[in-house]
Amino acid sequence: MNKKVIKAMYDYIVSKEEKNPVLTGVHFERERCYASDTRLLAIYNFGSEKHADQTIGVNGEPIKGKYPAVDRIFPKKFSSKVSVDFRQLRSACSWWTKQSSHNANDTVVLGGVAFNIRILSRMLYLFSLTGELGALSFQVTDNVHPAVAHSDSLKVAIMPFVIQDESQIDEERLEGASCVVSYANLINTYALESNKPKAKKAEPMSWL
Repeated sequence: MNKKVIKAMYDYIVSKEEKNPVLTGVHFERERCYASDTRLLAIYNFGSEKHADQTIGVNGEPIKGKYPAVDRIFPKKFSSKVSVDFRQLRSACSWWTKQSSHNANDTVVLGGVAFNIRILSRMLYLFSLTGELGALSFQVTDNVHPAVAHSDSLKVAIMPFVIQDESQIDEERLEGASCVVSYANLINTYALESNKPKAKKAEPMSWL
């Protein structure tokens, strides 16, 4: 078990809303553990004999309540497989969310389905901790059912976002509004903007 993955599940996957306490913890079985905030569901193929059949909060204490059945969340059929450079996609999503123009509802289209860039970045970071980002398989269904990403040690369901009007894809962002970008545009923007020389900070007392 990689403790960095477990920590990331608490930091980036579990729900931060107290209205459903059981989702604020990681649920352990003997051979796997899992967490969800209802937009992301991550199953890690390492469990715990000590905490088997318990949902554990970040403080190490058990949380009362029955954790939802997770296996039924995953679709049995998929429409297509997304084949992209997931290392590059992770870097691009991480860069995008740090820009001053970023909106929490910005989405990117992968395989004809839109995904929230911030949530996608969290998912890809989790895979990066396993060292399996390059071997990631990502399958989509439609804009209603979850897409599924998996590697040897992780399986993640990520909910898509509905695009009301496909003509919005790659349209110029209105001030303060969210936007929808294509995968190609996301990668190209990242490649162009991230390589620009950064403005040098003025040295203290530079006027002397």
